[in-house]
Amino acid sequence: MILDSRDQVARLGEVARMCDDAGIDALWVPERVPDTDDVASPQGDALDAVAANTTRLRVGLMMSSDPRTDGDAAATLRRASVVTRRLEIAVPADVADGRIRDLLPEGVRLSVATPHLAAMDIAARVGDDAVLSATSVADLETTTAQLRACCQRAERDPDTLGIALEVPVSIGRTRAEAEARSRGEARFNVVGSPADVGVFGTLEECQERVIAFAHAGVTDLRCYLPSNPDIHDVIAQLTAVTIGTIDVLTPGAPRSRDPDPPQMWGGRRMGS
Repeated sequence: MILDSRDQVARLGEVARMCDDAGIDALWVPERVPDTDDVASPQGDALDAVAANTTRLRVGLMMSSDPRTDGDAAATLRRASVVTRRLEIAVPADVADGRIRDLLPEGVRLSVATPHLAAMDIAARVGDDAVLSATSVADLETTTAQLRACCQRAERDPDTLGIALEVPVSIGRTRAEAEARSRGEARFNVVGSPADVGVFGTLEECQERVIAFAHAGVTDLRCYLPSNPDIHDVIAQLTAVTIGTIDVLTPGAPRSRDPDPPQMWGGRRMGS
């Protein structure tokens, strides 16, 4: 889950506890909050809040600057490394080279943004995860196949490179509720509309979408959620999307079969 708005950062401790309890794997915060005027590194406190209010949740830092040349970015990275041992880092492709590893403590996962083929080659060489943006992927299966080919060129087992997809999400107990939650959400103007490129609708509709992502080769969803007062309900439904469906979420696995008809049912299956 990605928290990148002022409202969500203000509720960070509360949201972090909810995510930790719900079983979400990681909570991502940007190096800087985009809608603030402060151009320093305000996310040091945010990292503290996530680490202090969770016990198992991994803490992700989304860096937009190069910590080798930007003093504020370097300070944020140092603080993050001290705050928690459950740290992950995401960087743009032009920051990702062999030297970036020298700045990271042992065991920190490195994600590389891959908006184009050259960036995919970089991710295959130095990254633990390649990060795709839903708005930049026209054909997800083709893109994941390109990533696997990049791994082969780098003489790397493709199964060792995770494929993360950043997606806008709006889930509701009805489709109308999902629409209401996404309406007016300013961040969706930037990261894309959930109805167009993300995970949208009822729990069942969202589950079908997530299964399609997994079958295309995605191993990790990084979700932008609407800044609603009832975000706890959105988090609960987002978690429920994958509960009990681990087998069918495995890339390459067959879809779940239709359940058997009830006894004494007199109808016929389609095509019979």
